[in-house]
Amino acid sequence: MKYLYYEAKGVKYKMPIKILDEPKQLAHIQSNLAWKILNYLKTKPDYPNQIAKALRVNEQKVYYHIRELEKNGFIEKFREEIKNGSVCKYYKVTFSAYGVELNKSVSIKLDKINLVSSFFSEFISEGVFNGYIVVGAPVSHGPYLTVSRDGYFAVHLSFLLGNLCNVPNRLSCKTDIDIKNQKLEKNNLIIFGGPISNIIASEINKEMKINYSWDKYWEIDNKINNKKYIGENVGLITKLVNPYDKSKSIILLSGLHLSGTKASTIAISEFSERILKQYIPGKEYYCIFEGLDRDSDGEIDDVRVLETVNI
Repeated sequence: MKYLYYEAKGVKYKMPIKILDEPKQLAHIQSNLAWKILNYLKTKPDYPNQIAKALRVNEQKVYYHIRELEKNGFIEKFREEIKNGSVCKYYKVTFSAYGVELNKSVSIKLDKINLVSSFFSEFISEGVFNGYIVVGAPVSHGPYLTVSRDGYFAVHLSFLLGNLCNVPNRLSCKTDIDIKNQKLEKNNLIIFGGPISNIIASEINKEMKINYSWDKYWEIDNKINNKKYIGENVGLITKLVNPYDKSKSIILLSGLHLSGTKASTIAISEFSERILKQYIPGKEYYCIFEGLDRDSDGEIDDVRVLETVNI
């Protein structure tokens, strides 16, 4: 996937862009009505009859452009509903931007901010954060009756996300209990903590190829090569498809202990070039690392990557 980066009024934005393969594809969006339909569907999914009413145009003309736009990949069917005995097909735009690439041989090496932006790309929609940050509830809960203590790490991550996107007009941080009770699992989720402290992480852990397992003690278990990792400051950063909704993504920032989750937060915020060096967009990604205290002041100030895996 390719992205359009631009700046407006001092704010940097990023959005997915559809690169057209042939110039003739542009013909399908050159008419005024096709352009109006695209702009209308950008605001919300809708069906042709309602689009025609909203734009005050002939319904058959709307149907014609809908067929052409769908055939050429500008829009796609979103859902179907039965209204008054008829099937209404809702459509939405596939991308918010379209373009033509003249020289495909040119590539630009991502700097730190673009590397992080690529990692969090699914969580940003038209310059606005699109998802939830999930922290463990600070009350006794879950199968291990744990009182989570890592919620404040989300504040540190928010400084990083603030360089990438704007704040949505809703509260974006929820506890794991809130996510379950409000049935918000089918969203993009950034989860803090491992399966002991976060019940959403506990469920996601079952879907991971490299996960947390118990064998006399908790360890990070790479089931691909049978390597196992233990240690108070060992952390795991994971990105995978959301099993609740495969069109969404999950990023897990976690550790074997509280200090490991703290190391994950520091690693993605301050050492992203090292942590994401092997990251391949579109792949399931795992990075196992150890937090280090180089200056012996009791605080993690460096990380050492132990293993990275793209699946």
